[in-house]
Amino acid sequence: MTNPAWPDVLQWIQAARNTVEILPADRERRDEIRRIVGVSLESALGAVIHETGGLRVDQGWLRILGSGSSAVPRVARPDRKWIVVADDVVGGTFALHPPAGEVHYLAPDSLDWEPLGTKYSAWFRWCLTDSLAGFYRDYRGKDWKDRVRTLEPHQTFSIQPFPWAEGDPYPARNWKPVSTSELYEMMLDLQQQLPKDGDVETRLEP
Repeated sequence: MTNPAWPDVLQWIQAARNTVEILPADRERRDEIRRIVGVSLESALGAVIHETGGLRVDQGWLRILGSGSSAVPRVARPDRKWIVVADDVVGGTFALHPPAGEVHYLAPDSLDWEPLGTKYSAWFRWCLTDSLAGFYRDYRGKDWKDRVRTLEPHQTFSIQPFPWAEGDPYPARNWKPVSTSELYEMMLDLQQQLPKDGDVETRLEP
């Protein structure tokens, strides 16, 4: 007998403090995606892939990846040494990293994979709380919801000057819609080129 995780995940969503839009799963691809990622239906990630095409959290600021849909076309997937599980609208990416499978955040202001000190289930629940707004406080101006609504499903914002460069507060900079996939790859390329000041660790606020 198996104990699918989806009923628990659904309870977390129903108790969410942030808006959550559950997108329909891609029934033709979900089993193959889950096989490639290597997760069962007993895991929260496996349940999200099987039961959703992704989730749009907090007015669409965060896109938790599932089996793909027209509103969240990117899917949960292995990439290099990690498993990508979410994107945000400011160019950040969340991924599970070895060896413990903890969530790391590819931060636009540092270009580092910053460990968050938590695994997928706890991270997922955290995304549904008021703490998400605190995590992004430096990026959000009064018009942030209007900005998010201008994006196409495949897009995120490239902030200019880039967040890792000195300049005005992030909301006052130029926000240009670009391909999420292309910005992700560009950030990883730049990560290899820029000097490192040492590892950065970020702990999620409860």
